[in-house]
Amino acid sequence: MKQNLLMALTVVVIASTGCASPNSSLIDPHTSVMPKIISVPERDTDKDGVVDRLDQCPGTPISYAVDDVGCHMYEQFTAAMELEIRFDNDSSVVKDDFLSEVKKVADFLNEYPDTQVEIGGHTSAPASAEYNQVLSERRAKAVAEILKSNFSIAENRVFYNGYGESRLKDPRDTQEAHDTNRRIEAIIYAVEQRAVLREGYHYKEQSESEEKMDKNAQEQIKTEEEPESSTLSQVVEAEEKAENSAQNQVEEQAETLQ
Repeated sequence: MKQNLLMALTVVVIASTGCASPNSSLIDPHTSVMPKIISVPERDTDKDGVVDRLDQCPGTPISYAVDDVGCHMYEQFTAAMELEIRFDNDSSVVKDDFLSEVKKVADFLNEYPDTQVEIGGHTSAPASAEYNQVLSERRAKAVAEILKSNFSIAENRVFYNGYGESRLKDPRDTQEAHDTNRRIEAIIYAVEQRAVLREGYHYKEQSESEEKMDKNAQEQIKTEEEPESSTLSQVVEAEEKAENSAQNQVEEQAETLQ
């Protein structure tokens, strides 16, 4: 009995000594598996500098400048239109001959319904500044009323202001200068919103062929991005295979010990 017990203890000691041998090829089942961190850049499909995860306006043309969320940036343009409306001295009556000039403003406002206009009245230098100020306001108001009554422009889109003799176009004291200074100007706001372009690009209206080129470019971007997704899948699959192989080796070595 004692002899059998002694043999058993000897076997255990030998087995234990064998596991501790520096030449052993067995894998310690308690060795922790260190994860490998893979850095994969986030996708920016439309190449605007904003990753898809943050891009609120996907598909922007590559020539357009964008804000922090990938949407177009716009510039607002203000246009000034001088009307060829002449007034008699000390008068604010708009003659029928000049109604076609007022119609130009009305047509523009109808074409761009989001715009507003300020009618500015101006006078020549003779008479006092106070009187000219009042006269310029009367002239501006007369044109504004024609826009609303004759051309049905909404009241909240038409404003008027008098500038008197503060903005003379011709400072000379001649009849020609006085005629030039008695005028009406129309300042139209928010006429156009134009996309801001990236540096190196020039603004122009896109033709059908250019729009087609943009679509082809977007398709090419999509095609170029697909291999990145495929590569990521391959890397993940390889990592899973390596992990499974290590686990299998541990199980095999455990069975051998048994």
